[in-house]
Formats: sequence, structure tokens, C-alpha cells
Amino acid sequence: MNNVLTPRGKIMLSLVAVCIVGLLVGAVAYHFHRADLAEQKASQAHVISQQQAESLALLQKELQTNRGNTEAMMQLMARAQQGNAPVVNHFTVTAPNTQAAAEQVAQRINDRDPKLPPEALEKTDTTAVKPMTKTADQPYDVGVFKQNNYRGWEERIGYGRHGGDSYIPIELQRNFSKDEAASIEYHAGGREKGYELKYTKMTDKPFILF
Repeated sequence: MNNVLTPRGKIMLSLVAVCIVGLLVGAVAYHFHRADLAEQKASQAHVISQQQAESLALLQKELQTNRGNTEAMMQLMARAQQGNAPVVNHFTVTAPNTQAAAEQVAQRINDRDPKLPPEALEKTDTTAVKPMTKTADQPYDVGVFKQNNYRGWEERIGYGRHGGDSYIPIELQRNFSKDEAASIEYHAGGREKGYELKYTKMTDKPFILF
């Protein structure tokens, strides 16, 4: 039986390969586009009600963050409500009520209004705007809360080469906070299998300088 491809067969095989590569590239591009849209949506200022601020499920749904990030935001807003969080800045807006004031501040943040203080326009993963005044007395108190999020789990896969041997590194990382993580990496596909265990701790300076 002759297994040699004819010129026509080679062309068809090339076309199939091009189509497969095109589909893969399109799928990757679509994935990154969706991720970019989700990131842009999450970075928009969210107006948070008192009910949402006191409910993990409601706040997580609004902010679209993981449980750890949502709990951190809840704690920050609770401390501010109790007067235990430092005030970074004050600015004045004109509004008929505290809810309208919060919505106005959120819209101005999303519009990048240059008249707002730089702290309010700082680019972070999550921005929450919450009415802090419980009464109808003016002036209304509105809090702007900023938070950089972390992902609970991260997955990585790549390509490695060592001593003439090629392998596929597959890594799973568990983030305990935005400053601390642990991971395991397994080397698959090479002549010699191997793995790595790593602990990551973010710091302002190397350990040697402590």
C-alpha cells in the first residue's frame, strides 16, 4: 500500500493544518478579548448599597471578584463605616441625596474626570463607591474604596528545554493573598520526569538585606 501523499493530498493536508491553526489563534484571541472586557468591566466604579456591603453573596455578585477579594473589600468598608479607616482625601459634589451623590462620584471616576483627586482616579482592579451617611442630613458622606485583587488559583503551561531534553512544565499555584502563594510545577514529556515546589512571598527588599 502506497502511503506517499499525492500533490493534491499535500495541499489538502496543508489547508487542514492552516484551518486548525487559524481556529486555535481565533480561540486564543477571543479568550483574551473576553478577559480584557471582563477586566475593564471589573475596574469600573461600582455603587454599593448598605445591603450589598453587609452581604458577601450580593457584594461578590456586584464586584465579580473571588471570595477572598470580596471579604477584604467588606472589611475595608466596615472599618470605614466605624471610623477606623483613614480618610485619604475630601471633595465636594452637589446632589439631591446620598445615593445620587454616590452615583455621581462613580460616573465621574469612570469618565476619568480630571477635577477629582488623583486618589479617586487611581487605577486599581476594583473601585467601590458607597454612601456612608445613614441619615438625610447634609453634607452627604460618600466613600471611595480601591483594591487590587488577586486570583485564588493560577494555572500555567509552557515549553522547557534542558541538556538537550525537551519537556512541558505544568504549574498550579494557590494564592493565599496578593503577597503570598505556594505552587507545584511538574515537568512532563521529557526523558526524565521532575517537579518543583515553590513558596512565594512578596517583600520590599531581598532577604539578604534584612
